[in-house]
Amino acid sequence: MYTLRRVTKDGIQMNFALGNFYSLIYRDSPHFKREADTIPLDNEDDVTCLVSSSDPSELPHPIYKSHDNYIMTESGQTLSKL
Repeated sequence: MYTLRRVTKDGIQMNFALGNFYSLIYRDSPHFKREADTIPLDNEDDVTCLVSSSDPSELPHPIYKSHDNYIMTESGQTLSKL
């Protein structure tokens, strides 16, 4: 199980369960615009990529440059800093 951990500049920490696998959709991907159009974005220019969970019914999570974003493993270890 993977978790997306987002920490805002205000010190608010949010955790989102991603499931057994996840996908990163970078801005330069032809799929980015299509996926970004499905979700409300606070500031599209601040988004570096989108994270999709293993649950197809969930909307992708935007990854903002202004936040600290991490993919965490089930044991709480940091797998990746986005």
